[in-house]
Parts: sequence; structure tokens; C-alpha cells
Amino acid sequence: LEREKNETIEKLKKEGIFNNNKNLQFPLLPKRIAVISAETSNGFMDFKKVLDENQYGYKFLYYLFPAVLQGDDAIRTISYQLEMIKLYKKYFDVVVIVRGGGGHISLSCYNNYQLVKAIVDFPLPILTGIGHSTNETVVEMVANKNAITPTKLGEILVDSFYKFHQSVLSIEGEIIDFAQEKIDEAKSDVKRIMESFRMISANIILEERGKMILFKDKL
Repeated sequence: LEREKNETIEKLKKEGIFNNNKNLQFPLLPKRIAVISAETSNGFMDFKKVLDENQYGYKFLYYLFPAVLQGDDAIRTISYQLEMIKLYKKYFDVVVIVRGGGGHISLSCYNNYQLVKAIVDFPLPILTGIGHSTNETVVEMVANKNAITPTKLGEILVDSFYKFHQSVLSIEGEIIDFAQEKIDEAKSDVKRIMESFRMISANIILEERGKMILFKDKL
């Protein structure tokens, strides 16, 4: 198992594609999510719960592409679903692969070269949360983002919305402050103009009065 993992890593690096998916720009708001998992997977349930019940009320759209999550069937079904998602890539922002925990042997499929290559070559960012904290697989290494568990992966997505929300609020505050500053400047300008107008008007009135008095005296 370790030999296959190392051989896959070496082959990807030799081909210069190891970081292809990792280098894709992560969406500003990853709202439309293609999920590769099993419908009954605890990992998928945990992932959905984080998105659906997030405390901020952010709305996520996700669609499940069912796959087997361990063994040789995992390689075949995950690869197939990646091809299906690729056909409809314009409808999604990211792809997520999630499953519950498992032993090292059940995770060996995630070191398979063909499966890993399908991920590094994929046109959308792929995020993984396959439920274990040790012995990182190659799929996790090459993914755009990786979390130890599906729950943590869901929190990453929610956090991306939260950070954007906070930046919008910050910009909103800056706009309000800038607008108020301009309003205050305009009020000061109007006040100065009014004061100048009063002074000029007063001087003109005094001059005209003086002229009228002189004119009256001549009469």
C-alpha cells in the first residue's frame, strides 16, 4: 500500500501535474456543490447537516452523485461520477468527495494513480473529507482543499461565506463613512458660500445705500 502511494506521487510529480487541481482558484462563494458520496454515508449526512443548519442561514445548493467509497468499486464509480460532473461543470462551483472514517486498507483506493489523475486533471476545484486523521492519501494531497472529516469540510465552505459576508459589511461601513465625510464637506462648502454671499450682499447694500444718500443730498 505504501509502495503504491509513493509510486503514484512520484509519477504525478514526474509528469508535472501534482498541483494542477490545488492551483485552481477557489471560488469566492462556493454555493453550487457536486457531492460524490454514498447516500447512506454518515460522512455525507454530517456534511449536509453543517451546510443546512449553519448558524448564519447561508443557503447552499448541492447535488449527490452516488458512488462506492472503498475498494476497487470506489475507483470505478468515483471516476465515472467525475466524468458525469465534467459534462455539467458549468452548473457547479466545486466538487466534494466525502465519506466516514475507515481503516488504512479501505482507503487504499485513494492512492490509485488513475483515480488521482482524474482528480488532478479535473477542471473544477475538488475538496475532500474522507474521514481519518492519519496516513494521508494521495487524493487528499492533490485536492484543492482537504479536511480531516466531512464536518470540517462543511465548516470550510460555511467559513468562506462568512469571510465574504464580513468583508461586505466592512466595505459597507467604509462606504457609509466616506459618504458621510463627503456630505459633511458639502455642508461646510455650502455654509462657506452662504457666509460669503451674506457678506457680499451686505457690502452691496451698504454701497447702494451710500449712493442713494449722496444722490439725495445732491437733490
